[in-house]
Amino acid sequence: MSHPFNNLVEILSDSFSPAVILTENTQDSSTNKPSYCKLYYSQLRTHIQHLQQQEPFSHLQPGTAVTFLLSNSYEYITVFFAILAQRAVANPLNPNYTVDEILFYLQDVQPSVVVVAKDAANVETVKQAASKANIPVYELSMQVVAVHSKVTSTNSRFKHKLRSPNNTAASIQHVDVVLATHRLGSTIASSESHKLKLSNLRQTYSLDDVALFLHTSGTTGRPKGVPLTHRGILASMRNIVDAYKLQPTDLSYLVMPLFHVHGLIGVTLSTMLSGGTVIVPPKFSPKRFWVDVVGLGATWYSAVPTIHQMLLITANETYLEHNGKLRFIRSCSSSLAPATMLELEQRFHAPVIEAYAMTEASHQMTANFLPPGIRKPGSVGKGRGVNVRILDDNGKELSGTAVGEVCVSGPNLFTGTISPIIQSGSYT
Repeated sequence: MSHPFNNLVEILSDSFSPAVILTENTQDSSTNKPSYCKLYYSQLRTHIQHLQQQEPFSHLQPGTAVTFLLSNSYEYITVFFAILAQRAVANPLNPNYTVDEILFYLQDVQPSVVVVAKDAANVETVKQAASKANIPVYELSMQVVAVHSKVTSTNSRFKHKLRSPNNTAASIQHVDVVLATHRLGSTIASSESHKLKLSNLRQTYSLDDVALFLHTSGTTGRPKGVPLTHRGILASMRNIVDAYKLQPTDLSYLVMPLFHVHGLIGVTLSTMLSGGTVIVPPKFSPKRFWVDVVGLGATWYSAVPTIHQMLLITANETYLEHNGKLRFIRSCSSSLAPATMLELEQRFHAPVIEAYAMTEASHQMTANFLPPGIRKPGSVGKGRGVNVRILDDNGKELSGTAVGEVCVSGPNLFTGTISPIIQSGSYT
């Protein structure tokens, strides 16, 4: 399906519509209610542009990779788009990886820089791995200044502060958050070799540029690099928006990690393509989940079956009636037991839509249908914007209930791995 965008950054409208709602672990002292911070698309674009003009983002060459290890946060979202705005490649990793795991991926991806969150628990771990790989590390912090249940454009301001490697500081007045980055020294060896010339901020994008570089497992026993293009991700996002009839009025609640396609493409980017709002908690908590979902009026969430089961187990203590605002519950990334699906629908009073996805397909391939369409317990539905066939070992299409290989085709699919470590091996 065609779309009017040349790259993922263009999906962000320059509007005063809410893009992200951050949930906090604190309460508003005046109301004794949970605190939230609402950030608008126009603000997000401004924050991305600020990062884009500062190191290390301003030095990125088109096609170079940036590895970042950030938890679900506004920092993650701005860093992701700032990388893409420079026509570079985003390579998010699990922030809980060990030194050896990080080192493996750094040696495989060979990024120009690594970005971590200031004062995060993984900073020293990342520094050790990056030092062994001879890659410079930048530390990013972002602090919300005004945290209110309602945010206006007239009474909240922020300072954007950047600390360069020589610790000189600059500040820019604007709205709502404090951004700060500085380069971590000490353990970085031969960092001069990684300096890049300032790239043109007005590069001509290509839909076939690689936007996201992730890893997935397979029969080779080693993680394999999967490059996803702007074209493929945009196609997948459009399929998701169409499948669930996402609108600007929708609010998705982010449960899954952003370093996987489920949380990033399946929820966050697809929500933004529709002009909707993403609710971003610091981490998933069954105790806090329904407080946020009901309090903010979330219209859908997507999760793996284990999280759905956690919500069911804790429902007697945590569930709050949502008054019909929850349009649907999506399940993906693992098979959902039919009994669990039925229990979810009965307990939470929303249709459960099971989907089938994989990294190589920029996430979603098949999905069941929203009411009044058919949704079958134990089924992942039909291809949504993707051609799906079941073939035998000879490539012949099977019919009925015959067992075979799932084969898919469509513009959302990647074109092949590029990781040096597996170039000589087969991909299955």
